[in-house]
Amino acid sequence: MNGLSQSIVRRDIGIAIGNVGVGVMMAGTVGFAVEQWWIGVVTLVVAGLLIASADRSRAGKWVLIAIGTVAIVALGWGMFRDTVPTGVLPLVLIGIGTGLALNRVLFGVLRPVPEVRQRREDAA
Repeated sequence: MNGLSQSIVRRDIGIAIGNVGVGVMMAGTVGFAVEQWWIGVVTLVVAGLLIASADRSRAGKWVLIAIGTVAIVALGWGMFRDTVPTGVLPLVLIGIGTGLALNRVLFGVLRPVPEVRQRREDAA
């Protein structure tokens, strides 16, 4: 693994650990909507697929940004209107962090970081 790939892996795993850590801390503070466990699983799958596509194409990156923005606005709006319980936030954060970590372990540790991602990082 080259230095650029190592940097990508370290950064993404750090972000993933941060998301999961904040989600776990929030679960202890705001409560945990255990009966809505499926939200965490859906978030994990969707986040993993979006992050994987963002690693492989410029269009995937923009789809990730667009869907992420819509999801954040919808979640915030739902919480503002009291239609989304606060206990869902830890599940969402844990799902996003786990999806990111799984993608980076699969494509960064077990297999090489995709070329598109490496070129994008190298250009930045």
